[in-house]
Amino acid sequence: MIKLLEEVTFIRQKIQSIAAVNRCFFGSDFPINACKHASMLLCYHLLKKDYNKALFLVFGVSKMRDGEVGHWWVESDGHLIDITADQFNLIEDCALSYKIKKNRQYLPIYCCPANQAPHSKIFTLVPKERWAWNEDDVCDIYLDELEILYRSFM
Repeated sequence: MIKLLEEVTFIRQKIQSIAAVNRCFFGSDFPINACKHASMLLCYHLLKKDYNKALFLVFGVSKMRDGEVGHWWVESDGHLIDITADQFNLIEDCALSYKIKKNRQYLPIYCCPANQAPHSKIFTLVPKERWAWNEDDVCDIYLDELEILYRSFM
């Protein structure tokens, strides 16, 4: 678990370092609206580091009066890994659900047993949007962009 947290922290820090210059998938407003790309980059990194457990990209929604707020994170071996939850500390109240606002302050990194993260209280999972990370299922162009970005971290 400590090794996993180190790798997760490494990716979060690297994304933050490039976001200030609006690089690739990440803009200066990081972590806002970066959850899917950050989660995919995290999966990519963990596989490069020979992480041998299944990785799942997970999408959940939180209901609002006039719609929904969606969020992506990673789950693996009973753990929830989220490197962009702190965006909900920054987004204006009017764009968030009551449940999200009620559970503030969010950490920049969650790497913990899934039942210890606030996500299950806030988000309803969208089953068809939970998928195992497999590079064969990702567009080659997107993978090329991930690789270029990832190489810049090393």
